[in-house]
Amino acid sequence: MAQIELTEKEAELSAMGMALLLTFMQEQLNKHKNHKDYSMDKLFALMEMYATTGDLWVRYQMTTGLTREEISQYISEQEG
Repeated sequence: MAQIELTEKEAELSAMGMALLLTFMQEQLNKHKNHKDYSMDKLFALMEMYATTGDLWVRYQMTTGLTREEISQYISEQEG
């Protein structure tokens, strides 16, 4: 397990970077078309990276003091 100290600005940039990666991964998943067998491998790799990044983003937000309920509410508001 690694630990890193971040300034408030660095923490903001890290959170924004994760959010951009999540957005990118979601776009890639939405564009995915199954052409051949290797396409399914690519889809599963994209889904795994998306899930891992989402989990990391949630855990990161919790280190800032947010609760799972607040995070869930924020995500719901973004989807709507």
